[in-house]
Amino acid sequence: MEPNGSSPRPGNASHPKDLFPGLELLLHFKPLFIPLYCLLVAVACLGNAFLVGCIAANKKLHNATNFFLGNLALGDLLMCLACVPLTASYAFEGRGWRFGRAMCHAVALLQAATVHVAVLSLAAIAVDRYVVVAYPVRRRIAPRYCGLVVAAIWALALALAAPPAWHTAYVDLRPIGHDLIVCEEFWRHMERQRLAYSCAMLLLSYVVPLLAVTVSYCSISAHLRRRSLPGSANLSQARWDKKKRKTFLLLVVSVLVFALCWLPCPP
Repeated sequence: MEPNGSSPRPGNASHPKDLFPGLELLLHFKPLFIPLYCLLVAVACLGNAFLVGCIAANKKLHNATNFFLGNLALGDLLMCLACVPLTASYAFEGRGWRFGRAMCHAVALLQAATVHVAVLSLAAIAVDRYVVVAYPVRRRIAPRYCGLVVAAIWALALALAAPPAWHTAYVDLRPIGHDLIVCEEFWRHMERQRLAYSCAMLLLSYVVPLLAVTVSYCSISAHLRRRSLPGSANLSQARWDKKKRKTFLLLVVSVLVFALCWLPCPP
């Protein structure tokens, strides 16, 4: 739910629906969206938990790519367990936020942090794939160093998510006659700071990771195009060329999907 303006005040509106124009529309589609949310959470939790469990249990899967992939799955799992159910309840509950002040700030922090973890993990996977293809004889990153990279990803993600969590307000409107509790991000009298933060997030959580993914996959494609099978028969070379073309198309699709799915949307 997005508020009309700054922090709600007594007398600004006579009804909660005046403060949140989209509330009535959300409640109208509640019977449709609730089952879809439940299905989404169930599938995402099972899939991501299974992936994390497989990587943790099988030592043969303990390499840099799988650790970064597991970190991506762990972030998505936390999002589905801690954020999606509570934010869905907030969106479709006519009385607003019902989980207390502490959870209001915690969910705001975790929700933004898990998004940054996903983006940074995808960028790390792309860079690791480039290193594997470009330097096939070089020793892979040791698991302990992968742990340091994962820890750095989470530290950076939490740091990037801290400002909106800090500016998230828990506003109880019941004392002024509205049966509504608001948990929203307010940058009151700080529009320049909010604009600066938004620009920084566009750069750090979209432009830089997109460049990392694009450059890595373009470099992978270039390395594969330069390779050939020395002394191989024409049929084998044709199969190798066909495989390279498929790989190139897959990499192009990966970059486009990343760019479109993480494209910032206007509020």
